Formats: sequence, C-alpha cells, structure tokens
Amino acid sequence: MNFTILITAPVFDSQGAYSAYQFAKNVFAKSHSIEQIFFYNAGVYNANRFIAPPSDELNLVQLWQMLAKQYSIKLHLCVAAAQRRGVIEKNLADGFSITGLGQLIEAINASDRFIVFN
Repeated sequence: MNFTILITAPVFDSQGAYSAYQFAKNVFAKSHSIEQIFFYNAGVYNANRFIAPPSDELNLVQLWQMLAKQYSIKLHLCVAAAQRRGVIEKNLADGFSITGLGQLIEAINASDRFIVFN
C-alpha cells in the first residue's frame, strides 16, 4: 500500500505531527511505502531549522529529516502556507522542499490512501 500524508499540525502544541511521524514509521515497518509527506497550514513549522526544543524533548524536525533520509521520502511544504508563517528558504531544514499544492494532488493521485493529521 502506498500512502500520501498531509500534516496540518504544528511541530509543538499538538499531538498531530508526532502521531503522523509514528504512523509513517509504522508504514515502513509493515513494508508499505509513502509517496509524499506534505506540510500545510501550521504544519509548515515542522520544517523550520531553527526549532530548538529542550534537550529532554524530542526534536521532531530532526526525526522527520532522519526518516526522509532513511526511506527517501519527499517532505514538501505548501509555498503559500510557508510564506505566511515565515518558513522560507533561509530557515528551511535540510530534506524539506517548498512546493505548490499541485505536488500534493499528484501524490494523492499516485497513492492508494490519503491520510490527514491535524
């Protein structure tokens, strides 16, 4: 099964983004695949390289980066949502790319399932 995941939850203040990360890990554990992970609305904060959680908390930005690198996952952000929230090329974490909603539509069409976390 091939999934596309949409995340609208911020990196902190909500369980949504971490739940999406756990789901993505389990997709691979079950030998499925992910077409793309798309960050929209407040979800774009997951790509801010300047996120600096305390040392006793998870660094979800780094976890996304490691997952993407390990499994060659595309991590895309909506350009308009990112610009509205100040997530631009200068502070974009490695492994993430800024794209348009067209990329999300293409990924949905290429997937068996579309899952939203907010």
